[in-house]
Amino acid sequence: MIAFIRIVTLLLITCSVYSQNSNPKKSEVRKLFKESILQNDRNVITTVSNPWLTDNKDSLFFKADTIRLINPDYRYRHGLCEVVAWTFYRKDKFSQDLGQICKEPTAYRVSKEDSRHSIDLRNTESGVVMITTNAEGVINKYLVIKIERSKDMDEMTLLRLEL
Repeated sequence: MIAFIRIVTLLLITCSVYSQNSNPKKSEVRKLFKESILQNDRNVITTVSNPWLTDNKDSLFFKADTIRLINPDYRYRHGLCEVVAWTFYRKDKFSQDLGQICKEPTAYRVSKEDSRHSIDLRNTESGVVMITTNAEGVINKYLVIKIERSKDMDEMTLLRLEL
């Protein structure tokens, strides 16, 4: 009976250790964004160059509380049609563009000055908070919930916070 109790206790401890998801770190987020920069010329911003994509069907990006950003390998079929694309050109600066990629020809809205954003990462008690701003000021705040990496894509799940 004592052996049975020990085994059950050991299994419970093992399962609880594996089920814990460590909070993403500020350095992980910064590294992912920095790795996605593919700009040929420092003085010219090439939009939609290795972008982070999120679903924007029915303006979902602007309405949803939880946002799934993906940075897919170019061969990966992600199934998104209407997207918001974040293309990083510096580790803390990105261009936000709207596009559709299912119908030929694919089309993106031409980047304007207000689509250029800065990103500020802050450590808080809740985790890493991402604050995006443009020339007009603070646009959004997000809590980074999780980061997943695979050979096909990097994925980041964000929770929109109240301003």
